[in-house]
Amino acid sequence: MDMEPTTFEGYKSLPQPQQCSPPIRSGSTWARTDQEKSEAFAIHLSSVFKPNDADTPEDPEIEAILKQDLQITSHVPTLWKTSQIVMIHKPGKPPNEASSYRPISLTPVLSKLWERIVLERLSPCLEINYVIPDHQYGFRKHHSTIEQVHRVYSTIRQCLEQKEYCSAAFLDVQQAFDRVWHKGLLCKIKKILPHSYYLLMSSYLCDRTFQVKLRDARSSLHLSSGVPQGSVLGPVLYNIFTSDLPQSPKVAVATFADDAAFLACSRDPKQASTLLQSQLNITHDWLTKWRIKASAPKSHHITFALRLETCPSVNLGRDKLPQSTCVKYLGFYLDRRMTWKDHIKISAMKLIFVSKPPLAPRKTVRTISFQQTTESSEQYTEDLIVSTLVCTQLRNTRLSGNPNSFGRGETVLN
Repeated sequence: MDMEPTTFEGYKSLPQPQQCSPPIRSGSTWARTDQEKSEAFAIHLSSVFKPNDADTPEDPEIEAILKQDLQITSHVPTLWKTSQIVMIHKPGKPPNEASSYRPISLTPVLSKLWERIVLERLSPCLEINYVIPDHQYGFRKHHSTIEQVHRVYSTIRQCLEQKEYCSAAFLDVQQAFDRVWHKGLLCKIKKILPHSYYLLMSSYLCDRTFQVKLRDARSSLHLSSGVPQGSVLGPVLYNIFTSDLPQSPKVAVATFADDAAFLACSRDPKQASTLLQSQLNITHDWLTKWRIKASAPKSHHITFALRLETCPSVNLGRDKLPQSTCVKYLGFYLDRRMTWKDHIKISAMKLIFVSKPPLAPRKTVRTISFQQTTESSEQYTEDLIVSTLVCTQLRNTRLSGNPNSFGRGETVLN
């Protein structure tokens, strides 16, 4: 008896896109072969993995903490600290620029096993001591993007129901994982965790190296900084590093890894922005102290309100945040009246592009068949994957709490 292919099996059978096929700009020249491209990526990442200048003044308090009882006896093998990096193209970015690719670290198998053992012992310690704040939903069990978006939506919806203005800022943190300050991270680990974990993490972060892998080509080895994306311990280390993000009492904070949102509500639009500006001031000071970079031009300030009046603009440091009428947060598009129209429209257009290619016969989502009859196996697999995407996108629109949202999504798709 033949078994119908599952979604995962169907996805694996589809042809995968070619990796880094266009030439990459490397200074004044172009890298064309796989070996040249891998070296170009490695040189670019070497510049990224240097988060601090050598002449940057050190914090005396941090230096004092790190020098106390600095007798490292724990040791992580050097081979476990060598990562192979695969470059993944960021959608919408120019494919010829090295900065348009996201570095994903592939660590040795034994290193992954060791990291999982450490994580199993570290997680209860973090939970018992309430190290990770409640507003951080990234890389935590029983927390998801949908729950965080629903939390943000509930805050905005309550504000709108009380006829208040909600002045909100959505910050864009640049290369968060790649630029984690090791000394600052170890300082926080030493303060909040047992000394044994500090020794382990000191050895784990020290003298890490990487090489870029591009098909069969390998770059030369380079020193690495930050926490490796793709590792087991990387996400929890980033959560520890950002666990002391300050919060004003009258401002709601919502973070998911490096995506941060701040919301301040008031009946007076000026007061709402004043509260938000106070939060942004202490956030900017915290970012500067711990050497985290946020891009003000790529961040957004939006007013959620039922009225036409807009809250005054706010600044991050000396830079003004651009005003927006719709922002994208964790894959959801939030408009100023929280009607979800933009989210449904954009999601529907993406699904139409997938399920109805320009040269293919028109087929609505409702007519996709889950029975493999006269269709080929490839066509059946494609329909199965498209149907899964459609159901997921339409289900997520129920977050709005509006019973008509799901129906509007179906109408646009059809």
